[in-house]
Amino acid sequence: MRTTPTDALLAHAHIPPAPLLIQHTLHKAALCLSTLPDSHPLHALVNKIVKSNVKRHRAALHRLLHDIGVNPKKIEKIYPCPVPPGARPSHMTAIAPNKKAHNVVALSHNIWVARVPN
Repeated sequence: MRTTPTDALLAHAHIPPAPLLIQHTLHKAALCLSTLPDSHPLHALVNKIVKSNVKRHRAALHRLLHDIGVNPKKIEKIYPCPVPPGARPSHMTAIAPNKKAHNVVALSHNIWVARVPN
């Protein structure tokens, strides 16, 4: 491996070049900060930083949010719907013991069945 060109080795290992990897990491961090819930302590600070443009004494958050150009107001926030561990599913699933039983159940429930080759 001493004589292997580094660029070729990274390409074969599916590792992006360092500048792209750093840019990707910074973009992920900016998105994480932009999607913080209202109850998070940094939420107000992130919104304040995005609205204002500081010319001197810029903090790392100023540089990150302004250089990446992420606007928290334009990002859709998806809230998960938590389900308790003991909750029953809203749909029923069953696996038939054989092909014949499957066809009988499918026809009785008016379910379209794809033909399975023998």
